Amino acid sequence: MGINLKGEMEATKSLLELLAKADETRSLYEKLRLPLPDPLRRLLGSNANGLRSSSMNGSTAVESPVPPMPPEADSDWAWVKLEDCSPHTLAKAILRQSPEPLRSKEIYEKVVGYGLNVSLGTVSNAATRLETYEIFTRDTEGRWHMAKPDEAGVVHEGYLWGPRDTFSSQELAAHRRDAILFILSNAAGGLQMAQITAQLRAVDWLRADVNKDLTKGDVEKLLGQGKIHRMPGYSKKYQLTHSENLS
Repeated sequence: MGINLKGEMEATKSLLELLAKADETRSLYEKLRLPLPDPLRRLLGSNANGLRSSSMNGSTAVESPVPPMPPEADSDWAWVKLEDCSPHTLAKAILRQSPEPLRSKEIYEKVVGYGLNVSLGTVSNAATRLETYEIFTRDTEGRWHMAKPDEAGVVHEGYLWGPRDTFSSQELAAHRRDAILFILSNAAGGLQMAQITAQLRAVDWLRADVNKDLTKGDVEKLLGQGKIHRMPGYSKKYQLTHSENLS
């Protein structure tokens, strides 16, 4: 019996359209803070605990890429590469972990040491804003003190760790894009947009929001950075760029 290539392509296209529509429906329910109907949960692969498993592309969800956790981290903490963090977020972590109060210049030197290309003025302004939020206080000698350590994350082995609300939406987007790169590194044949979204939903270690619009924005960002590329032909699949280093 010959292979019906046209029929197989139509069936695959129909499946992807169904998954994309299911993902869109899921987003609507989540925006309304309503529980997902059982048929939708089954279609998306939700299990009884609300964690997703995926058999997209003939394989289960990829293993966890979670880096070494700091001793004080809780199991639900997020992590973001230091170079992807803002001066505002890093300043909080630096002061939290400092045994003594620091001046703006001292915080700045540490921020720059973590790979950020920012000015002293930017860091000073961040500290001043944190003072208005009563997270920092300043003594008469111009040194900054941490008033609310629970509002700050922890620097550990190249990452900043903390509760989800420690990070900005831009930082969590960087966390999600790293997840996409990791997922694509485990998909030699590439993945389509809907498959990437499904894989993101399938893992239980991702701490950022997931929906098809966010995936589209992340893929476009990664394409612009040259970290991934669209495969030739009509598959609409994306692959990791060979020169991309995930270490």
